[in-house]
Amino acid sequence: MPIDARGNGFYACCLGFNRRTHIYLAGAHIYGGNSRLASLTTLFPNLVTKESLLSSAEIEPFANFSSQLAALDFIVCTAADAFAMTDSGSQFSSLIAGYRIYYGGGKMPTIRPNKRGLLIFF
Repeated sequence: MPIDARGNGFYACCLGFNRRTHIYLAGAHIYGGNSRLASLTTLFPNLVTKESLLSSAEIEPFANFSSQLAALDFIVCTAADAFAMTDSGSQFSSLIAGYRIYYGGGKMPTIRPNKRGLLIFF
């Protein structure tokens, strides 16, 4: 189960990220829409998704192809300055982490939270 939006905000703050941090949220739909993301966007107003970055005309050709939408997220996440996994059971997160470790030569920060260790905070 992925860490929820509130938990991600708390986690990012604890790691030292501040309000000026730009965050790309892949698969934002799993959180249940903008109202569920409110706590995260309050802490990090520079939060974006592919839907907020692309115009409706730009995203429309991909709309009926979930694998192509996931490919857009993959491209952004593999090129990011840092990547934080919020669902360690996700094949997508594991693929990105593996890519960043293998091709990044240890220079692409990939954060893998210890969910059991975080339980004491929730």
